[in-house]
Amino acid sequence: MIENISSYHVVMNSSPSYWEETESHKIIRTTNRFELREGWQTVYARKPECLLVKITLNNGLTGWGEANVPIGPEIVKLIISNIITPLVKKEKFLNPNQMWQFLYDIQRGRGYHSGYYIDALAALDIAVWDALSKFHEIPLGKLLRKKSLTKIPIYLSGLRQKNLEEKISHLKQWENNGLKGVKLFLPSNNTEIENEISKIQSKVPEINNWMIDLLWMSELKSTIKLKKNLEKFNINFLECPLQPENIEEHKTLVSKPGVPIALGEHFRTHYQILPWLKEQALDVLQPDIGRTGISNALTQLKICKKYNIPVTPHMGMGSPIFQAATLHFSSICESNYLQEFQAGLANNLHELVKTFWSYREGYIYMPKKFGLGVEVDEQKILEYSVNKNL
Repeated sequence: MIENISSYHVVMNSSPSYWEETESHKIIRTTNRFELREGWQTVYARKPECLLVKITLNNGLTGWGEANVPIGPEIVKLIISNIITPLVKKEKFLNPNQMWQFLYDIQRGRGYHSGYYIDALAALDIAVWDALSKFHEIPLGKLLRKKSLTKIPIYLSGLRQKNLEEKISHLKQWENNGLKGVKLFLPSNNTEIENEISKIQSKVPEINNWMIDLLWMSELKSTIKLKKNLEKFNINFLECPLQPENIEEHKTLVSKPGVPIALGEHFRTHYQILPWLKEQALDVLQPDIGRTGISNALTQLKICKKYNIPVTPHMGMGSPIFQAATLHFSSICESNYLQEFQAGLANNLHELVKTFWSYREGYIYMPKKFGLGVEVDEQKILEYSVNKNL
């Protein structure tokens, strides 16, 4: 039973933006909080922002969760404070999934199938799982599955250095430390994509797992050609190629020869992925745990097994709380794909959230600490918080 819920809108003013030093996509517009970059439609925060949730159970145990909501965390904070807290505080639920389904059901008739409301459910759900695994005195991954992985093979998510030379230099450092995979964020021009891949691959021969993310910015005709051409570069998958609502064009793309198509970060629930699975509109599912929560991610994993679709979680912008939840879920996915890891973001809030995993030779070694395996300094969280009165 939940006795109390607190939420925090945290701004990481001492951290660089998501894109760090990259000049490959120049900033074309900014506000005091946001930026838009040339060639990409998605808005990003100029300073990383996140939404953290703390719950306290009636037995005194606490749990932490986080929504992957880099734009407008204050909206999720308001939903948690004014809608969710009065409905779940001191109420009895058999398990976290029952609570998630209850909160989903009470708003589904109004069309709240996605977006900020479901993000709020995800943050709360992660916090409950954290507290529950502390109660059982076991790491979260081991609570989800007894034979979860204790070390997880990872790939580096993106090269955000200033230019190609610096990107290669940065990647060579990782190669020397045993890294075996990397994801590149590339423009939608096929020739530019192939040229950049070729130049980078030639300099890091020990890295043999490659992912390409187009951030929804390609067109079907050119992507059909690109998908086939990428086979010669041994690309593991092509991520988010077309507009996220376009199931028909993704279905067509998947049916064509070439590398697998991966997506899933824009989905929140199993209700959303089912049509895509039935229509064979994706090859690899990438659930974002900061949007699905643990409970619905488990449901999605179960459904994907029926359709023989591999699952490898997406890891976007967030604090180590979100990263820890992602890694624990990844430890039970039984995927042949490497796990995405945001190495730069691992340092965000390091003064506020202490982690206990370690990196060695291409693997994240999971901590034996109970729950998510992080320690949070709530007093310092308050110092970084804004919109405290919401």
